[in-house]
Amino acid sequence: MWQYTGVIIIILIFVIGIPVALYMNKKRIRALENFAKSLGFEYSDLPDISLIKRWNLPLFSLGKKNIFNMLTKENDGVKITLVDYQYRVGGSQNGKTYAQTVLIYESKLLNLPSFTLSHENILHKMGSVLGHKDINFDNFPKFSSQYQLNGKDEDKIRELFNSDKLNFFEQRKKINIEADKNIFIYYRVRKFVAVKDMKIFLNEGQRIFNLLKS
Repeated sequence: MWQYTGVIIIILIFVIGIPVALYMNKKRIRALENFAKSLGFEYSDLPDISLIKRWNLPLFSLGKKNIFNMLTKENDGVKITLVDYQYRVGGSQNGKTYAQTVLIYESKLLNLPSFTLSHENILHKMGSVLGHKDINFDNFPKFSSQYQLNGKDEDKIRELFNSDKLNFFEQRKKINIEADKNIFIYYRVRKFVAVKDMKIFLNEGQRIFNLLKS
């Protein structure tokens, strides 16, 4: 009898888990719709996947992609997009799916060199050893130990990352930013932002925008 218990449990988890996942997704959709209305955003639960081509940044070049739960607003030449983004790498059996909420700013007020700023980890340190250049700042060792900063035009990136910006990022952890010309994105790796935390997330993105446009 006991030999079938594990199989039964797995079947129950699978059968029960699907409705729970659907319920949680519907709950998030309803909460996001209300949140969007409260702040003057337009909401789409299944936006056009071709939008990713416009956001020509490294995060959006990975694996098999999907976007959903998109909020958009445009004021004074600044377009703000908040979207749940998911991509899958590898095959159907051994592949992995990664998902995160991404905040996207597009504006002619931005004129940024192409760069990526990501939370430093052991893979980044191995990459530096293998020749993937990490731009460090001798006077800001905490920033350099916390983050991996990459980009082709090192001189322009160093000019952009003045002391105000370096101090700002030193005080924060696990921030990820990708930028090029008139666009930047802000996200935390593999983390959906809960709706209750979304206003804080937006406010943080606005502070980053104000820093990067100055």
